[in-house]
Amino acid sequence: MTSIEIIDSPTREVVIIYLKDRYLAGAMLAFIDKLSYLF
Repeated sequence: MTSIEIIDSPTREVVIIYLKDRYLAGAMLAFIDKLSYLF
C-alpha cells in the first residue's frame, strides 16, 4: 500500500493508462478470438 502512496500523481496516471490499454488490448483479442469461432 505504501508503494502506491510514494508514487507521484503523474506517474500513477501513466500506470493506470498503461494497465487500461493492456486490459483493452486483451479484451479486443478475446473478442476477435470469439469471432473466429463464429466464422
